[in-house]
Amino acid sequence: MGKTLQYIYNADNSRRKVENHEKEIDTLKRENRELSGILHEILAELRGVSQQRESDRREIALFIENQLLKFERRLPSGDIKKDDDEKN
Repeated sequence: MGKTLQYIYNADNSRRKVENHEKEIDTLKRENRELSGILHEILAELRGVSQQRESDRREIALFIENQLLKFERRLPSGDIKKDDDEKN
């Protein structure tokens, strides 16, 4: 009878361990889902930041180009009149 009780005790102990492991697995799965969600949020935010930086770069490039065009328009034309050459 002692072996039977030992077997029952071991089986019950094993069952408890399995239940604990299943609970731990469920906890880990839940934490994994939460972390995956956080990771997706971070990736979306990084994409947004990257897109905003690219937009800012384009805006700055257009601003600089516009300023250069304005400056070029203010420069005197490259045409040299013959009258000016004769005066000198």
